[in-house]
Amino acid sequence: MAYQKLEETSVACPSLQDYNVFIVGYKGHGKSATMMNIIRDVNYKGAAGYKIEERTHEKCTFYDTPGFGSLDTTDSHVLRVINAKAHAVGEVHAVLFVLRYSHITSSVITFIHLLQDAFGPDYHRRTIIVFTFTNHEADLKLADYLNDSPPEFQKFVGLCNGRVIMLENSDFQTGENAASQIVDMITNRMQSEPLAVPWSIFPSSIIYE
Repeated sequence: MAYQKLEETSVACPSLQDYNVFIVGYKGHGKSATMMNIIRDVNYKGAAGYKIEERTHEKCTFYDTPGFGSLDTTDSHVLRVINAKAHAVGEVHAVLFVLRYSHITSSVITFIHLLQDAFGPDYHRRTIIVFTFTNHEADLKLADYLNDSPPEFQKFVGLCNGRVIMLENSDFQTGENAASQIVDMITNRMQSEPLAVPWSIFPSSIIYE
């Protein structure tokens, strides 16, 4: 599949609109650093344990969720935590799918399917893929990188309408432009209709705070 970054039409949003945005990904792939860059807080270190850390920035409330692939808990537990919090929030306007810029493995494909249990089968229509640990050279090679990725991942990118952001989140200053792009994409260039989050198979007694 030839990768083509799609231009999105500007959408007029209510001035008082609040956006709930969940940041998800594997442990060590840069979720908390992504949050740090978005909210412009160099002292942000992420949530302790398996709690969800919440911050508000430019009409958006961001939820930094526990990482998948941890040796201390199961992915099923992380899904329960995210799903319960999404229901408590009530509306999810965007999902930031944070992924280290490296070879796309089978575990990433599994993760794509797992997130349906947290946000519903059509979560991709509200998803932005955020590649972390990147640089300018990687940005120039993005199209080739995506074209060489597994077909299932290419399909996922297409379902996300080509919403891809490159973020060098190890550097607070160089991450500023990408962070601004993320906020602009959420508040100005994505339809405002939130996801209808299912109660899936998870019990409502999960503690997520």
